[in-house]
Amino acid sequence: MEQLEEINLQRKSDDRGVIESALTLIPLTIFFLLVLQLAIAGSWKTIELARMQSLANTLAIMGNSQESQELLRSPEEMRGSTAHYSPLTGKGNLLELRAEPVVPGISTFIPGFLRIKTYALAVEE
Repeated sequence: MEQLEEINLQRKSDDRGVIESALTLIPLTIFFLLVLQLAIAGSWKTIELARMQSLANTLAIMGNSQESQELLRSPEEMRGSTAHYSPLTGKGNLLELRAEPVVPGISTFIPGFLRIKTYALAVEE
């Protein structure tokens, strides 16, 4: 009889931390997904900024030519970007590109509607 009670006590002590560990695992998983989503958003912004700056430099080098106008109308290159030319004092223009691309989501818990703003400037002489 004493052996049965000892075995029951041993089983209870073995199961003691199962629920607590499961309750901490769920928030840790959600926290991990949020941090991963932020890391993806940061790297996505860096990639988009480099792409936008390259496009702004290309447009500034081309000047106000037919090729640059075709590039501005190209949906593959612009990807929702808007271009704005501002005249500078003297000679030249300031080209400003703006975009708000959507960052892809990694989980159904975190919807993919995060947007990042990217700006690129170039001087056209």
